Amino acid sequence: MTDMEDFWQEKHKESDLYWLTHSGLQRVLEMHELDAPSDKVVLEIGVGGGHMTRALAKNNKVIAVDISEIAIKRLLDVVHLSYLTHQMPLLPEDYVDLAICHLVFQHCKESMVRFIIKSTLRALKLDGAFSFQIAHDDMPTGIWRKMTDEGKLVWHDLDTIKRIVDEEGGKVDWVGGFRTFPNEDNITWDIVRVTKK
Repeated sequence: MTDMEDFWQEKHKESDLYWLTHSGLQRVLEMHELDAPSDKVVLEIGVGGGHMTRALAKNNKVIAVDISEIAIKRLLDVVHLSYLTHQMPLLPEDYVDLAICHLVFQHCKESMVRFIIKSTLRALKLDGAFSFQIAHDDMPTGIWRKMTDEGKLVWHDLDTIKRIVDEEGGKVDWVGGFRTFPNEDNITWDIVRVTKK
């Protein structure tokens, strides 16, 4: 296991509420400016505490992807398919209507962001969409500085993300920003929605 895999296994083992996202479906849909999917194949990358996964599974076939085996095992009763992050190339091709990745990329190096984008675009239907969130800040302070220095946070600029999406066969259709989480005025949280070219 990598250091990052070990880190997230430990956080899921402890059910660490600070680190595991407990975002509700409605809040994430609002941030991503998405309508609630129904009768769709939805890919969720980074399941956090599983709240959104369970809500999505009520009306959709959900595919769960996470770096943690513990996280995946907790959701086997509701998901259609599940994969560890490194298994994403095994996702069915041209199968997914909507992919959501929320509060994940700030924990990934650029090579992993590229891997996830490439694998997700391959799995998307031609009319499917992939919505994800990125955080960026040139001068993080406080806890953000500490986590950045420890390698637990990685900042990605929008131009780099757009370049990766383009190089992997996608196109950016929409970008929206917000600063409501976690109440840090100097942090920009962008939502990026991409489709296949």
